[in-house]
Amino acid sequence: MVLAVCFGLLFGVYFNCYRYLIPNAELADHTSAFMKRHSRDLVLWKEFNEASMNEAKQRNKPLFLFVGYHSSQPSERMQQLLFKHPLIAKSINRYFVPVLIDRFEQPELNDVYLSIMGHQMNQKSWPLIAILTTDGIPLFMSAGINPNSIIDVINQIRSSWKSNPKLMNEQLRGWGKEYAAFYENRYRQEQPVNDPMEALSQFLSQRYDTNLGGLRGPIKFSYLYYFRELLNISPDFYPMVEQTVHQLLESPMFDFIDGGIFTYSIYGDWTRPQFEKSLMDQIRLVQLLIELHEVTKDPTYLDVAEVTMRFAFNYLQAPSGLFRMSLNTGPMDKRGEYYLFSDSFLESRISLSFKRISAGASMNVVALARMADATAVDVASLQLKRKNNGITLMPDDYICLSCNAIALEVLNHLNRYRPNDQYKTTMNQIAAELTQVTPSEVSLHELLIIYDVLIHNVESVAMTPFENEIKSRLGTRFPFVKKPFDFISQDIQFYDYFDKYHMPQPLTLLLKHRGILLPDYSKTDMCNNVTPVIQFHWEQLSLIKLLKNACG
Repeated sequence: MVLAVCFGLLFGVYFNCYRYLIPNAELADHTSAFMKRHSRDLVLWKEFNEASMNEAKQRNKPLFLFVGYHSSQPSERMQQLLFKHPLIAKSINRYFVPVLIDRFEQPELNDVYLSIMGHQMNQKSWPLIAILTTDGIPLFMSAGINPNSIIDVINQIRSSWKSNPKLMNEQLRGWGKEYAAFYENRYRQEQPVNDPMEALSQFLSQRYDTNLGGLRGPIKFSYLYYFRELLNISPDFYPMVEQTVHQLLESPMFDFIDGGIFTYSIYGDWTRPQFEKSLMDQIRLVQLLIELHEVTKDPTYLDVAEVTMRFAFNYLQAPSGLFRMSLNTGPMDKRGEYYLFSDSFLESRISLSFKRISAGASMNVVALARMADATAVDVASLQLKRKNNGITLMPDDYICLSCNAIALEVLNHLNRYRPNDQYKTTMNQIAAELTQVTPSEVSLHELLIIYDVLIHNVESVAMTPFENEIKSRLGTRFPFVKKPFDFISQDIQFYDYFDKYHMPQPLTLLLKHRGILLPDYSKTDMCNNVTPVIQFHWEQLSLIKLLKNACG
């Protein structure tokens, strides 16, 4: 008995410690901070690509897939709970080929599995855990799972796979065809279910939060890109956009101390931010604020835009001048504590020119009392308190070229109203990087975004290489976007006509430049093709705007 216990302890110590001494060589020098972090896991991860798919086929093993990103607190929690657990890691390594997707570095693969998650679970979120057949079709999918449950799932699937892997592959191929047919049939209707504008208005009448702005829900996302599209679709939506922005800026979601907006609130009243800050949330907020200024002529919107942009420069800008992807929430055991203030600290101040909101355990989050106070509150003592709290926030070093392209566009717009040498220098640095891009080395969506930004914001750029590369990747029929991967089932790679959370979809960008990129495609054909595919109105705002502006 004693020997067994000693052996168990030695096994546990060895299994938990050797990865800290010998990292996974395949991930240790990866460009992705997310991948690098997983190089110390007990799970022997590989990047999800053609080579790892081929390995799964050769070894006749399913794939264990984990999708996340570096600054995601839930992703890191799953890592600690599951992938550093000796028994779980041993099972994953033994019975599966473990593969990772960084949602930022492999956005097209991320989209494939996020779409399936939306179809199966009626939600899209990270971290995403899935077990896949050797065709890449999910046998199991979850948005997060506890250790006990994952062991049950592993045992069930490994047993079924061991008994008849061929049958499981065939059954899932059948499901893949049904999945593809479901969406193909949905988009074959000659007319949309409702008039797009009428359906969008109906959706908002049901889901818009008339008290707090944004969409109603237990977890509240800002949807800044979506609200900006609403503002451009119709002035009728202006009150919703204005209310949402004011509610955000006068809540703990907006960090008036260091600048910047958080990604989402875990409470439905905006009072408890998750504390992650992403580049694209900042850029889309600045863009929306500029456009609200253009409608109202209120300079306060530009003031807040500058405060937000200052955060991006101070915390996200890399030495190259380009912006990193996001800022994390602090060490795992102190997540979000950087942003909290104790009762005693706040009570020691003579008076507060801002709101304090309890976060429990005698700690508080703070917020502007009025949007107009964004540049008026004395934040020096608050910044000093944060500086001295011993918590360091780390950026995700990944540089997203399409995100920086949009940052260039927004900086150019802001610089027209608030000229700034730092803006100009950064625009030149981003432009220099974008013009050196090898078009064949980036995804079609990223290429379209870069093309769209360069053609409107940078002079004297040779666009022909970009145009030729885009044309070479297009299909001959609407929606023209080819299925990007040969190594996973073609049935699960359909074009869903959805905008991304921060970006217009590829089809919108193609049609925007159809005169050059699709010279034989007429306006009439475009209007006839686009109308019936608008079925999910909130997630297709860029197409609704295109239809309204081009087709009447």
